Amino acid sequence: MGFTIGGIREMRSGARRRHRGTAGTAVAEYTGLWGWAVTPGARAEAGACSCGAPACPAPGAHPL
Repeated sequence: MGFTIGGIREMRSGARRRHRGTAGTAVAEYTGLWGWAVTPGARAEAGACSCGAPACPAPGAHPL
């Protein structure tokens, strides 16, 4: 996967995965290799939010 900066195509270092890793593997990749900040988030479970708020305005779409 590449990205363009100022018309020059740069390639990211790192091997492509051939299998699905664990959630921990994905977190480690995003924080280490790509430099992305990661925060735990709520999940949508059976039409409700895992945060526990009965009238959550954004079920499964916000950080914890």
